[in-house]
Amino acid sequence: MSEPTEGRLDPNAVWAALAYALGPVSGLVVLLYRGDERFVRFHALQSVIGGGLLLLAGGVLRLLSGLPVFGFLYGYLLQLFLLIVFTAWVWFVAAALRGRRARLPWVGAAVERYLY
Repeated sequence: MSEPTEGRLDPNAVWAALAYALGPVSGLVVLLYRGDERFVRFHALQSVIGGGLLLLAGGVLRLLSGLPVFGFLYGYLLQLFLLIVFTAWVWFVAAALRGRRARLPWVGAAVERYLY
């Protein structure tokens, strides 16, 4: 990836950050549109796989809310889950804009093995 000039963002960094905008949906769009560049493809694949896993985890959390014991804690756990997801989202967007590969645990390593 080329170094951005002073005050300008690298277009590939912007595309990589956009891959995280709407989770797996935007990741898939970026992958289909700009999947020829490795850096962009890494972030797009990580967004598709990681975002899909987060959606699955959120669904499981919602299903577990029907259990009596878990239902009591559901509100607190949901807030904690959403805080962690939002913080991670900001972190990955910022890393992509800086031209870095921030990796999700397990997912990032699998994507790197697939791409490289």
